[in-house]
Amino acid sequence: MGLHRAVGPDSPQVVPKGDDCRERSAYGEDMGKTLLTVLGVILAICLVTTVIGSMIAMLKFFFFIGLIAVVVVLAVTAVSKMSKSD
Repeated sequence: MGLHRAVGPDSPQVVPKGDDCRERSAYGEDMGKTLLTVLGVILAICLVTTVIGSMIAMLKFFFFIGLIAVVVVLAVTAVSKMSKSD
């Protein structure tokens, strides 16, 4: 079972139309626009998820810094009240 090449007037052929590379391309200008649009959408989604992830990480960092600050203030307050009572 071999593959045979289609030959005849009904077989599809790519024929260069002119000097413009878009006209000589087998896919034309529309395929390039479509591919670049899909690539742009994928990159935009990656950028949005990265920004959202970094914002969540920043909020978690600030939360833990605030938690540590509250613990330090409570410890200093407790130590100062103990020293005054003696």
